Amino acid sequence: MKKYLLLSVLGLLTGRSLPVFAQSPNLTTKVDSLFATWSKSDSPGCACGVIKDQKLIYTKGYGMADLEHDAPITSQSVFYIASTSKQFTAASIALLAIDKKLSLDDDIRTYIPEMPSYGKPIRINNLLHHTSGLRDHFDVMSLAGWYESDYVNNEMSLQLMAQQRALNFETGTKYEYSNTNYMLLAEIVRRVSGKSLRLFAQERLFAPLGMNHTHFDDDYRQVVKQRVISYDPVKGNSYVQLLKDFDLHGDGNLLTTVEDLYRWDANFYTGKVGGKELTKLLLTKGVLANGDTIPYALGLSHGKYKGLPTVSHTGGFKGFRTQLIRFPQQQFSVVVLCNLGSLNPSALANKVADIYLSSYFTQAKVEQPKQTASTKPYPFVPATFDPYVGQYELSSDFIISFKRDGDRYYSQATGQPEFEIFPTSDTTFSVKAFEASLTFHRQPDGKVNKVTLHQNGNHPANRVATVVPYSIPPEQLTQYAGTYTSAELNASYSLVVEKDTLHVRHSRLGDMGSCKPTSKDKFNWNGDKIDFVRSADGQLTGFRIAHWRIRDVWFEKR
Repeated sequence: MKKYLLLSVLGLLTGRSLPVFAQSPNLTTKVDSLFATWSKSDSPGCACGVIKDQKLIYTKGYGMADLEHDAPITSQSVFYIASTSKQFTAASIALLAIDKKLSLDDDIRTYIPEMPSYGKPIRINNLLHHTSGLRDHFDVMSLAGWYESDYVNNEMSLQLMAQQRALNFETGTKYEYSNTNYMLLAEIVRRVSGKSLRLFAQERLFAPLGMNHTHFDDDYRQVVKQRVISYDPVKGNSYVQLLKDFDLHGDGNLLTTVEDLYRWDANFYTGKVGGKELTKLLLTKGVLANGDTIPYALGLSHGKYKGLPTVSHTGGFKGFRTQLIRFPQQQFSVVVLCNLGSLNPSALANKVADIYLSSYFTQAKVEQPKQTASTKPYPFVPATFDPYVGQYELSSDFIISFKRDGDRYYSQATGQPEFEIFPTSDTTFSVKAFEASLTFHRQPDGKVNKVTLHQNGNHPANRVATVVPYSIPPEQLTQYAGTYTSAELNASYSLVVEKDTLHVRHSRLGDMGSCKPTSKDKFNWNGDKIDFVRSADGQLTGFRIAHWRIRDVWFEKR
């Protein structure tokens, strides 16, 4: 620290600032090497920004913003930043609280009376901290039979969520991330201020901070200059476009640039907008009903990286992957915005931090999967995976299973669908469907009894004995056949028996796979849990289903 103090004094004496990091070509060359794989004219990639002491000391684009039109990524490329948007929705609510137009302790039904009463009031604070218990609207839409490509806006989401009769858990008793919370916050901003979230944020946040290329995209049809297109990789070193074609916002859907996010980051130190009160509110951690504090604040999550406190939020939707991480004690931040669904911006941002903050780190490095410098698949021998096959217990009610199908490898967690995983070394795998990776731990005798899930931390899981499959005689499966309807989802499913297997069909989506019995009246359907319910005389009346971040949705047998 004395070295930095001396340089600051010298800067004052000479009349110019000396941004230490920016003056080291060695550091920027190392940053460039992290993104070298995608820094070419036939690949999507990333924009990266490095911020120190409220200065954007390095920024560069790697790869293409639009392959079809040969547009490269730059620091002014306009990215969709998915859930990294939530902090701006939260800031809008916080400004209304500072203005005394609302209280964070207000019951949300004060402003959105069409939402059901679930007994205990859901307060604005519960929405901000994800302690409401509300089902995630994306998962509700999925179970209702909507395609990801279907058009949706806030009005449609609100109408659907107002039909939900139950919560995932009692409000305030636990933390569980739900995008519904921030859609509702956007609606509260609109009803309290009389302005759309887009207009309110523009007037109170973006314009004052000079964020001239930032807005909530509530009309996807509008022309946006320098807009980035997102992609997913396909075989043959090629890509497919994943176009954004919806207006749902608040939970996401902010369009912005690296340079604008730098201006936002600076506000946490300058208080230009909202003063210290806004910063304090945004960084306030949630508190559960039992008094426990959670790391999630207002659209931001507190954490640590190698011993240093951090504040961050990631984002991911379509092929966009984003991260803004701040090291407040060092006044150092990294922005990584990517337009390729297979990339992990959190890992890349951490590696950038490694380059600049190595002298600050005190915590021993945690074992992490190594990232290959090439997009070529790791030369993994399929039989190497066989000792990994089995079930591992992350918690008493959360099991991760692994299996091999030839030269492809799959994982499935309790209540979730099956995901393909991809080897990055002989013991590490990436989960491209979301930002996570896995490390299998081999014993000296070659046996594997432990795996670590790397997702918002490191979560070890120990091998458990594989559960013997439960079976039902084929002639007894017919009792479950029939049509089941949910008033909450406006959806119906037909269960039919074919080739001694119970299949699920939807009028729009067709055959959606088979159900496998796990115990009496309980089935697993593509990772979802189905529990059939019987009347007092033993007749089937319907079932309840748990699907990702929603639980206990009732389907009545017709």
